[in-house]
Amino acid sequence: MTDFQYREGVLDGTGIATINVGGKNPPMVATLQSAAPGRKIEFCTIGAEMWQPIYDANTATMLNVAATAGLHSVKFTGAAGDLWNIR
Repeated sequence: MTDFQYREGVLDGTGIATINVGGKNPPMVATLQSAAPGRKIEFCTIGAEMWQPIYDANTATMLNVAATAGLHSVKFTGAAGDLWNIR
């Protein structure tokens, strides 16, 4: 496993960002500031070959999800210009 550093960014025109977190062990929190319909955060766990959508208690403009397993990647889906971060 690697030491993961805080990352943040803005969704491009596709409204999707896939971030390789290099085998990050929990705890980890992914946040998407978005009011877009269909917004979601998906995790790809270590050793898995599929995306798992994750839902949590959220507000109308933010998704905030904690990881409970080691992760390979995080995918954010929203609208162009939406902000995301992983910590």
